[in-house]
Amino acid sequence: MEFDYPYARKTRPWLRSPGIHQLYHLLQASNARAAEVLEGFAHLREPLSRIRARPAASDPPGTPHWDNEYLPALDAIAIYGFLARTNPGVYLEIGSGNSTRFAARAIADHGLRTRIVSIDPQPRAEIDALCDEVVRAPLEELEPERFTELTAEDVVFLDGSHRSFQSSDVTVFFLELLPVLPRGVIYGIHDVFLPADYPLHWVDRWYNEQYLLAAYLHGGAGGDEIVLPCSHVASQEALVAKLDPLWRLAELRDAPRFGSSFWLKRGARSGSAE
Repeated sequence: MEFDYPYARKTRPWLRSPGIHQLYHLLQASNARAAEVLEGFAHLREPLSRIRARPAASDPPGTPHWDNEYLPALDAIAIYGFLARTNPGVYLEIGSGNSTRFAARAIADHGLRTRIVSIDPQPRAEIDALCDEVVRAPLEELEPERFTELTAEDVVFLDGSHRSFQSSDVTVFFLELLPVLPRGVIYGIHDVFLPADYPLHWVDRWYNEQYLLAAYLHGGAGGDEIVLPCSHVASQEALVAKLDPLWRLAELRDAPRFGSSFWLKRGARSGSAE
């Protein structure tokens, strides 16, 4: 990719940045809420113990596994946990695959009313049979009216291109979908490492959505509540320990205690429900 001005792909020295320190303290202030959420997830030990670390020949299509290429254990626990604990009407995901498998497993295990709506032009895994509605097109090709169909009892997960360009899915999410999410919606954004920068070995991916999220947080996030910033949580020993009942499971014992999904709850200044 060529630019009309010099651009060097590298991480910023955020450890020395007063602005990033403010973001860190903002996430630290959410620790009590995250601890509460994780303690709730820990009560799901019994059903989560039935998920294998790796595939077995007897597994039916769509079976989730802890050892997969794209969804770390903490993120998988979060998706399963938020659905199991809130029983949403709709789980809308932008980008599908292992996330869909864990969502479908939560619905089956707990008899949830939840409908899975998958928006993804080309899912990495065959998951259509797990979904109630499949939209095999990019988010940016949907009519804007679709963004007002969600209710306060729904859950949204963004795991798309991770790139904000003109008319890209990330740009559409932050500027068109997020502002009209009703108060009460829980939403997560994947591959967010805040308050850290993206990993140095990811510079060739051109990811930038977490910078939009950071700016949103610095601006007050429209009153939204930070619920579970997984990458930050993974760096806090006391928070990770809240899931010890799960980490001690045989199938999770060797799993990295990490995640990069960032979860929030729409607040009092949300759009379409007001």
